[in-house]
Amino acid sequence: MRGPEWLCRIPRASIQLHPSQIKAAVGCVLRRADDDVDKETVARFEESFGRYQDSSFSIAVSSGKVALALILDGLGARRGDGIVMASYNVPEVISVVAGLGLRPRLADIDPDTLNIDPDEVLRVADKRTRFLLITHLYGHPADIDRLVAAADSKGLTVIEDCAQGLGATWRGRRVGTFGRASMFSFGMMKNLNTIQGGMVCTDDEALATRVRRMVVKAGFMRRAPLLKGLASSIGLRVATSRAPFSLGLFPIIRVAEGLTPALLHQATKMRPAAFETGNLDIRPMISGMNGIQAAMGLAGLPRVDVANAMRAHNAVRLASRLDGLPGVRCQMPLDAAGQSWLNFVIRVRNRLALKRSLLREGIDTTMGFLMACNRMPSMIEDAGRCPVSEELEDTNLYLPIWPELDDRDIDHVADSVIKAMDRK
Repeated sequence: MRGPEWLCRIPRASIQLHPSQIKAAVGCVLRRADDDVDKETVARFEESFGRYQDSSFSIAVSSGKVALALILDGLGARRGDGIVMASYNVPEVISVVAGLGLRPRLADIDPDTLNIDPDEVLRVADKRTRFLLITHLYGHPADIDRLVAAADSKGLTVIEDCAQGLGATWRGRRVGTFGRASMFSFGMMKNLNTIQGGMVCTDDEALATRVRRMVVKAGFMRRAPLLKGLASSIGLRVATSRAPFSLGLFPIIRVAEGLTPALLHQATKMRPAAFETGNLDIRPMISGMNGIQAAMGLAGLPRVDVANAMRAHNAVRLASRLDGLPGVRCQMPLDAAGQSWLNFVIRVRNRLALKRSLLREGIDTTMGFLMACNRMPSMIEDAGRCPVSEELEDTNLYLPIWPELDDRDIDHVADSVIKAMDRK
């Protein structure tokens, strides 16, 4: 039974943290598990994830960024090698690649799918380019067929960035199974939350052996920062529950957005500024996943497809309501794609006006933290213009579709967007 409207404000997101995951994490802490127990728990999570992903080898690591660095190192990436990447991206991905001595070759995105444009891949790949990193933005699979064909024509090794794509499919097959290797991320805002953490997946035994060797040498991730992260995740989960959010955070957000929306946006960034420098030394961050994270992964993995289906239901309902609305553009899935719908992002010219209008209706939204990375100071000279990425950075707005929302909530979001756009 729903409460009064003033207790039913809609947060921009909901932390995916099931009670079974908290119980599993606390159990590991209370048992004071030693390295042998950690190894056994991590091995079980790797095995379960490999079955889910249909991957021959899965290696659990401390983050998605670390997973990407290990894949590139394992593939023998050399200083000066080029790697084609989507220009609209998480800036730390660019920084990791540049920090390894590689040259990011930024390709603009397709204006409909918002994923890397295969024609742009062909344009930016030069003779020194060795890799293509395919990102499945917001859980929407990229055009795998055309991108793999483009990579083959240029002799590029394909790596899939599935940080946002867990559970998504292309022609019925899991994304992350089309390249030489793939990387996954299990941060707090992902659909599988292990308080940081990532995974390398591959069918290449030699590559898996090299990556495993580097992880074993690095050792497990330390527990202290994870315990802090677990406490933060539990706190955010509670704070973004409907009643606590409505009574606590929402009034603060209303005031802050009315005064200095840019300041609030910066304050809610969940990454250090150093990650945006364009040259991040990832090597000190390399470690394997520990038992606490693996236990959370084991408890959370069976719920991924259930939560994805709930988000997909909400996304399809919202998209159908906004279809054809003047001034609003939605991300367009490809026919062969099965989306995991990590986020629902629209493009609208005056997004701050829409954002404030939605707040008046009790709906919190965000502009996200990805960017047109050709605008990064370290990339301006080499990357040139990427107009579609730049437009997306300037106009995107994330609408809430998280699993616990019901049809009435989604209709309220749709009605509020339509109402706001009709006033323009």
